[in-house]
Amino acid sequence: MATFGNYATLNPLDYKNTANDATVTNGNLTSTHTSGGGSIYFRCTITLPVTGKYVWEVTVNDIASDMMIGVRDTELTISSASGHPGAYYYKNDGTKQVNGTNSSYGASYTDDDVIRVEYDSDANSIEFFKNGASQGSFSVSSDIEVPACHHNDSTSGLTLNFGQTDFVGTPTSGFVTLNTANLPEPSPINYEDEYYIEAGISHTNGSTTL
Repeated sequence: MATFGNYATLNPLDYKNTANDATVTNGNLTSTHTSGGGSIYFRCTITLPVTGKYVWEVTVNDIASDMMIGVRDTELTISSASGHPGAYYYKNDGTKQVNGTNSSYGASYTDDDVIRVEYDSDANSIEFFKNGASQGSFSVSSDIEVPACHHNDSTSGLTLNFGQTDFVGTPTSGFVTLNTANLPEPSPINYEDEYYIEAGISHTNGSTTL
């Protein structure tokens, strides 16, 4: 677990509250729906890198009739239907949703259950654990994904943990928290090459490129 850097949180700027009756508290880690009707969609602040293995937990505070935990494509409008391509969820009824299609998956979950999410960017796969028990892994696309959740109907809520506090369960070896200290190092910029590209000059013979 990283001891410095910034951890991911719920992103209040990438958050859709259709009934205007939700609250975000606990350092942007808890989302609560306070009355009937409406839906809450949100993504988190750190996009999953295209390499590496990352883990986080979601605690169900109050179950909803349509709660979903997982990831969704960064290119999707946050308020668009969860069924659009690029959304991969574990639903409270035990099904999984992949690109809008629900299918059997694992056990249902309810209040006080802890869902661990392990996202493997190298293998393009995601695996969910309910209270430490694996529900199985399945494939995701190679698109850029970000942790996301959805909950609605009456009072409902959940709390995310990206490593800000100790995890309830023990992550699989090799998975790290979604923290800026754990992100891959960016490739160094060759400023000489960048100059030639901007100037439209071939680096090899000095002639102007077409």
